[in-house]
Amino acid sequence: MYKVSICIPTYEQPKNLQKCLESIEIQSFKDFEIIITDDSKSNEILNIVNSFKDKVSIKYYKNVPAKGSPENWNESIKHASGKYIKILHHDDYFYKEDSLEKLVDLLDENPESKVVFCSSRHVDSSYKSVSSHILKKENMLKVSDNPNILFMRNLIGAPSIMMYHRDVNIYFDKRMKWLVDLDFYIQILKKNSFVYTKEELVCINIIEENRITYQCRNNKEINIYEHIILLNKLGFDKLPVIYKYYLFKLFIRFDFKSFDEIKKFELIRKKNDFKILFFIVKLLSPIYKLRSYVRTSVLNSD
Repeated sequence: MYKVSICIPTYEQPKNLQKCLESIEIQSFKDFEIIITDDSKSNEILNIVNSFKDKVSIKYYKNVPAKGSPENWNESIKHASGKYIKILHHDDYFYKEDSLEKLVDLLDENPESKVVFCSSRHVDSSYKSVSSHILKKENMLKVSDNPNILFMRNLIGAPSIMMYHRDVNIYFDKRMKWLVDLDFYIQILKKNSFVYTKEELVCINIIEENRITYQCRNNKEINIYEHIILLNKLGFDKLPVIYKYYLFKLFIRFDFKSFDEIKKFELIRKKNDFKILFFIVKLLSPIYKLRSYVRTSVLNSD
């Protein structure tokens, strides 16, 4: 059994996978296997994989039909046999030759911790440095004290900065794609302690990452649906009011104009969601009444 399983879910973009695998090939730490699960329509990813088969231990699995995100991520993890699982998206890559070694050492030297995070370098589509995401001590202390805080802000970063023990046995929620990483972090950190380094060990391709970001950030249904899922997981009734206020502001941001518009969500959600929507309706009621009053006043003035 290998010590580390590097899990790479892929979808097209062979150039990015080439860069990713090149960064793995030169790692100083060698006790690893690479698991590639492929949602691509073409065989270009397989061609890249075949070019590395004599250089590294690599296993390839074609998803037929394609599983989509994040089920493709889970599929890669399911094939892993290593003690540690290193998620590495195909458009990301190791920043330094000893990146994997340092991540392994952090877990080995801190047996009480099941998860390790690192800071990251952000790059563009040409792999040129754009910025950095540094894990700040004060933020990581907040996460350690209360993982739920990630609901309101991702203080950790992209999944590629993480490595964890395989025996934590947690998968990405297939219902999500916008909050899926935050949900995963919260679920895993509620039961397990973590260690981190401020050193940048992974490069995150923020141009490719933003394709999903742009699709989801302004999508009303995705945002509301996934926030409600996550609030239910966190235990809506027991959460401090600040979490509920955050959801309220989300409804305001997306400019729900009527109760009927909100009720559309009730038709396709579970019963547990009703109390959350009822709470929001209660908060929005004065706003809707004011809107109705202003509208009526304007009409009457005409």
